[in-house]
Amino acid sequence: MGFWKRLFGIKEETPAAPRKVEEKKHDAKPHAPRREERSHGPKRDDRSHGPRREDRPHGPKRDDRPAGPRRDSAPHRSERPARKFEEHKPSPPPYTPVEEPLPAVHTNVTGESAFAQFGLRAELVQAIRDMGFEKPTVVQERSIPAVMKGTDVLVSAQTGSGKTVAFGLPILESLLANPPASQPSVLVLAPTRELAAQVAVVFKEMGRHTKLRGTLICGGMDFDGQNKQLKAGVDVIVATPGRLLDHMRRGTIAFKGLRTLVLDEADRMLDMGFAFEISEIMHRLPKQRQTLLFSATLPAEVQQLSRLSLNAPVYIAIDRVGKPAEGVTQKMYPVMPHQKQDLFVALMKATPRTSTLVFTNTKVGADRLVRVLENQGIRANPLHADRTQSQRDATLKRFREKQIDLVVATDVAARGLDVKEISHVVNYDIPHFPEDYVHRIGRTARAFSVGEALTLVTPEEEPRVIAIQRFIGQDIVRAALEAFPYLLPPRLDPPKPKSFADVFAHKRRKRIFKRR
Repeated sequence: MGFWKRLFGIKEETPAAPRKVEEKKHDAKPHAPRREERSHGPKRDDRSHGPRREDRPHGPKRDDRPAGPRRDSAPHRSERPARKFEEHKPSPPPYTPVEEPLPAVHTNVTGESAFAQFGLRAELVQAIRDMGFEKPTVVQERSIPAVMKGTDVLVSAQTGSGKTVAFGLPILESLLANPPASQPSVLVLAPTRELAAQVAVVFKEMGRHTKLRGTLICGGMDFDGQNKQLKAGVDVIVATPGRLLDHMRRGTIAFKGLRTLVLDEADRMLDMGFAFEISEIMHRLPKQRQTLLFSATLPAEVQQLSRLSLNAPVYIAIDRVGKPAEGVTQKMYPVMPHQKQDLFVALMKATPRTSTLVFTNTKVGADRLVRVLENQGIRANPLHADRTQSQRDATLKRFREKQIDLVVATDVAARGLDVKEISHVVNYDIPHFPEDYVHRIGRTARAFSVGEALTLVTPEEEPRVIAIQRFIGQDIVRAALEAFPYLLPPRLDPPKPKSFADVFAHKRRKRIFKRR
């Protein structure tokens, strides 16, 4: 430090002398007695002990106590009086199965008399005959009488079984029998625009001989045009949840006189994430109404929705939940991932088909597959949510009119699309949920016709195959395309679900590998 002080010209200060601090004299206080001088009372040995343990009063000994009833002499629990729990009542079941048999309908008669036995008006019977329906389906036989009674109904049926007519006919009959004082009176919610448009067309055809009016409320359409139709007055509204909620929040539509609410394809609406929209819509609707819930499957979410929205409903189940249509022939083609596109193109060229609907899991995958098909000289159009509404409508129109014979779509087309005579459904990608597989293959063999469902499966997708087979309750036949140059022989034996020991051993090997 001396060098730096000399460099900067800092003079060293002499240290100050330490200041003397006078010690204060404290008053002498008597110190506390030392530890050994303190009085601790009598020592331990001098303390007076209480009575010894054996001298304390403990009552009679065990052997001197009066003997009570022995265990074997006590009455059995079946003989004891039943305890009453009046304050705890069992909660009602979520839905009440149909206990009373519904009125029989003679389906062996054809023409208008088959539907006339339901007590429908002549205008509706004539419209059904013009639509080409000769006799009601099973779901129509059981649903129409229950809906006409005015009770809530929960229906689980396969796709393509005629659910739209099952709830449309009794609703129109109710509107004709008791004309509504205020409009609208009926609201039908559908998950997708295509399904909503299809339901609206069916209502229009059924009410062609009546003065009832309806409108379609869904996205991709002019909002002002929809508002003008609502102001003109409508009896039936078919809508998707998102656009309908926009109208309700803006106050352009009110349901003060609503009679009937229909939730069509409820499981699909919940899968698409419309749970909050449905909840808000139902809170804005009148409490006194008839609610009809139609669904192809009954997962836990749909059952919870039925508990919240239905009041003592009649439960109608057609066949087993999750069972595919009887006319569908299912096949699976195992292939390695790098040969999947080649096998698909070869399969499309080798299979005699009239109209084919191909499903992928992603929108990008659908566009990519369309380009691959066009490069091979096969005309195809995509159908997914990134397409505009006009493009989607034009694709469906060309597909229905047989102008194109192949459409590559995502799950947006898996529900409710009624395209006649689809010969083949191809699952290029296996869906993540088994329910979606049932809905996909339900696009063919509609109205009890026949069709074929083909699925390409890679080794990574085998766990999904196991889940699908477990859900539908049957094994799917595996096949190999002849004359296709497989680099590895396809696995034609069905996969076996792993046991608990196999799963445990696999996890143990992974832990050991990580330690190394």
